[in-house]
Amino acid sequence: MSFFRSGKSSLLEALTGVQFPVKSGTCTRVPIRVRCRKADDCGTFIIQRGGPERRLEPAEVGKEIGEAQAAAILEGGGKGFSKRSLHLEARGPEQMELILVDLPGLIHHGPDVDAVTRMVESFVARPQALILLVGEAKQDTELAAALALAEKHDPTGKRTLRECQQTTLYY
Repeated sequence: MSFFRSGKSSLLEALTGVQFPVKSGTCTRVPIRVRCRKADDCGTFIIQRGGPERRLEPAEVGKEIGEAQAAAILEGGGKGFSKRSLHLEARGPEQMELILVDLPGLIHHGPDVDAVTRMVESFVARPQALILLVGEAKQDTELAAALALAEKHDPTGKRTLRECQQTTLYY
């Protein structure tokens, strides 16, 4: 029996073609801003974080994101998050014109609770932001907190999309 589960980063990967880190538990440690651009140059990726822009091969993107996540953990003394965004541009003929930000999920225990909530809130409070909530089909604490935060900044629900992922078992 194999077990397959799809979450926020997996959904964003499907939309952008960018290999986001995926695993159980907290994975996203820095805001990852992805600008997708329709262009003739196939599979071109440009990355920037605290230095000059660099072109990457598609196979290098996941490694670079992983290194930025690891740097955030080191900056936070082994368990931290960073407000400093990683900027990535994905170009190709199959891309949509789109800018999205992969944010850390809300957490409820530990020293970073308030910092992560403030970071997420700084993005979702923007009136032009479209809020995409991704969670398991069951109601859990993290999803309830994310829904409350979305409702605070989008009380009419016009900017909030909610995607519930169901767990799928393959035998």
